Amino acid sequence: MLWPYVLLTSVSFFVFFLSHETGERLSFGITLILAMEIAKTLYGHMVPVCGELLWLELFSMLNFIFSIVALCETCVVLFLAWHTDPHLLPPWLVELVWACTPHRVIEAAKASAAVPVDVLPPERQTTDAVVPRSAAHWSLITAHKVFKAETSAASLASKFARAAGIAKPRPADFGGATRAAEEDGCERLTLFERCFTELDEDAVAGISVAEGYVWFSYTAMHASNVDIWDALDAANNGSDEILVLSEFMHACCLLLWNVPTHRLRELHTTHQVVMRQRQMKNLAYWRRAAKDLDRQARLWVPTFYFTFLMALFNLDLTDTISRTRMPSHRPTSPRCTRSRRPNRWST
Repeated sequence: MLWPYVLLTSVSFFVFFLSHETGERLSFGITLILAMEIAKTLYGHMVPVCGELLWLELFSMLNFIFSIVALCETCVVLFLAWHTDPHLLPPWLVELVWACTPHRVIEAAKASAAVPVDVLPPERQTTDAVVPRSAAHWSLITAHKVFKAETSAASLASKFARAAGIAKPRPADFGGATRAAEEDGCERLTLFERCFTELDEDAVAGISVAEGYVWFSYTAMHASNVDIWDALDAANNGSDEILVLSEFMHACCLLLWNVPTHRLRELHTTHQVVMRQRQMKNLAYWRRAAKDLDRQARLWVPTFYFTFLMALFNLDLTDTISRTRMPSHRPTSPRCTRSRRPNRWST
């Protein structure tokens, strides 16, 4: 009765040595737990039915708990191994925590994350190039999203280009008067639509305004942060945080109408490569965390299991109450002292 439980629980620890790419890792742990439950039903008729806690019940509970621990560790490892977001918490919970953070703490975080102006040479020091803007005029986007978009996700090449004065802003002309002769308006609009389709990876027919700002920071190198936010504000007809295709193309016409198409394709490709690289960086980070968790589980989970198992085998649950029958002290009634007529059937 005992050794099958110990063997099944010990075999359940083998999942710590399997790779996260092994698809049978989760089903392996679930199968062992089901096998333990079936063994429990087979041994049920051997266990007495009583109200006290039996040693065998403690033994079964110990094996079941450690098998569940191995299964839960497998679920956590598989979650970390395929996680690509920078945070474990969902985005809505992060936004809720940020909204509940005191205003002074938020300002201190912005001040510590902002790049000082004196990092660049004096001739390249421009406030817009190195210091993020709070975009207070954009009332429908939280300051946290604006700050995150302008610091962690925006194009660094655009900042250096504006600081060095390489890219000059050009006015947009919908009539095509300043458009080059070889540029075709239909091709340009088709390119805008294609870029939107590639940005909308989830196929929800819309992207967030923060994602739109990040993309324009890569493609509209001549535009400053203020120009990009103003264009997004003008294009967003619904006054929400989602840009649909028509609003995205409107912003593209305001910011990218005079950018050559070949340069726009290269900048869009650069944006896609950088975003994919950041996802791979997050994936590699969480996979290292998953491997560290497996490495710790290989050592500590079996150690704790066999330690508790030895302690359980040395546990004595013997009932020390005496089982001898105590003599009866029933009082003798006067009626009982009267002699009775003997039963004729008695011997």
